[in-house]
Amino acid sequence: MNHAPAAPPLTGAPAALFRIITAVCEAAWNVRWEADAEFHTWRLMTSSGRARWGLATTDSVRPALATASLLAHQSGLWITQAPSSPPEPIDLTTWCFRFAAWNESHRPKRKRATST
Repeated sequence: MNHAPAAPPLTGAPAALFRIITAVCEAAWNVRWEADAEFHTWRLMTSSGRARWGLATTDSVRPALATASLLAHQSGLWITQAPSSPPEPIDLTTWCFRFAAWNESHRPKRKRATST
């Protein structure tokens, strides 16, 4: 049986970003990494107003979000993690497209007004 080689451990900015996303997830849900943690952390980080994810709000995790933003923009990377896979860095351009698609799919659907 062939297995894909294990991803190398994260170091530098990717490791710091992983720790920040984990800390935001712990603030939100008291778990190490909840599904879509990277998306919700990015959403909180880029929110222009007050946003919430579980127990975390933009105000409650502001220092972590500021550090994540700085690291992401300096390194040109974000961190993503698929279920049962190790975390891996992703370039910001690819990440922004992936986030936009995720955000659109998670946006509340508006009901159309019907005319009678």
